[in-house]
Amino acid sequence: MKKKRFIIVGMIVLGALSYVAYTTFQHATTYYYSVSELEAQSAFLGGEKVRVNGVLTAVTSEIGTGKPQVNFTISSGGKDLPAIYRGTVPDAFQVGNEVVIEGRRGSAGIFQAETIITKCPSKYEPANQ
Repeated sequence: MKKKRFIIVGMIVLGALSYVAYTTFQHATTYYYSVSELEAQSAFLGGEKVRVNGVLTAVTSEIGTGKPQVNFTISSGGKDLPAIYRGTVPDAFQVGNEVVIEGRRGSAGIFQAETIITKCPSKYEPANQ
């Protein structure tokens, strides 16, 4: 009887751990779209939270009360995506750098970014001495 109870409890624990591992893995492997892919999929995505990858092409800042607002545009595949972010941007957030933004596309077509991730160059070169 104890052996049967031990097996049942073990199966429940194993099932719970498997579920936690699966949901964690699903969250960690969020796919990101290019700007042109987002344009093509916009009817299917609706207001879902997505990640979008592109090159930063324009930045304007508005400083007011509360958090600063940054208006910017990212591009890829010949398409541009205007976006807004409220908060402090990373140091590498400069025109010409590749960025990944996470958020939702607003009804006016402007992307409401909640997170900005700047991509680091794959190769660092030492400064000339």
